[in-house]
Amino acid sequence: MATAIALVLEIGAGLALIAGAGTRIAALALAIFTLVASFGFHAYWTFPAEQQMVQQLMFFKNIAVIGGLLTLAAWGPGNGAWMPLSPRELRSPFHQLPRLSEHIMSKVLVLYYSSYGHLETMAQAVAEGARASGASVDVKRV
Repeated sequence: MATAIALVLEIGAGLALIAGAGTRIAALALAIFTLVASFGFHAYWTFPAEQQMVQQLMFFKNIAVIGGLLTLAAWGPGNGAWMPLSPRELRSPFHQLPRLSEHIMSKVLVLYYSSYGHLETMAQAVAEGARASGASVDVKRV
């Protein structure tokens, strides 16, 4: 039963994220699911010493994914989604207001480490992509 619920949640919420339908709720549901799964399956502190490193990597990878999902839950699907607004948002008088993200000038720092400078091309490409979307970009090598 739990496996069926997990499959429905993961597939259903994943498709909702792709379609942009109910994005905030789907992202929040996946974030909660991922948090519970992280503590259930990747509790690295309970594993033998030789297995802890891999489990710790998986645990913190999931924490990073949760951060991305919570960001998506907070900001919504954006203008490029197939269904950028939920039915509830469409009924709201506030859907006609410009989105906050359209008025914020993003400032991006591309910070990279490279002993020999071989990552500079990649960092410059990332910066160019961010600039193309209207962001102010600084590139720093450490």
